[in-house]
Amino acid sequence: MRLPERSGETLHEAVLVENDEDYIGSNLRTVVTGRYKLTAYSGHDFGEMFDLQEDPHELHNLWDRPEYAELKLELKGQLLEVIMETDSALP
Repeated sequence: MRLPERSGETLHEAVLVENDEDYIGSNLRTVVTGRYKLTAYSGHDFGEMFDLQEDPHELHNLWDRPEYAELKLELKGQLLEVIMETDSALP
């Protein structure tokens, strides 16, 4: 799976999804790449990570699997990078 293309070029390496449900205290950020999806929940150590190629229905959470620890760290870095690129500065 590749992200949308235009004139043969990938537009973005990753897409950021933000969901803030302040009334129930749930804030999350998700980064979706061409193959993986990682979701981090504000104030929590748990999250979700899926291989969209091997598990398109997102049935097998890879977040706590030791063999995916390095990939999880890489995706967290990518999430931070996308947040910083898209975050609007306050006056």
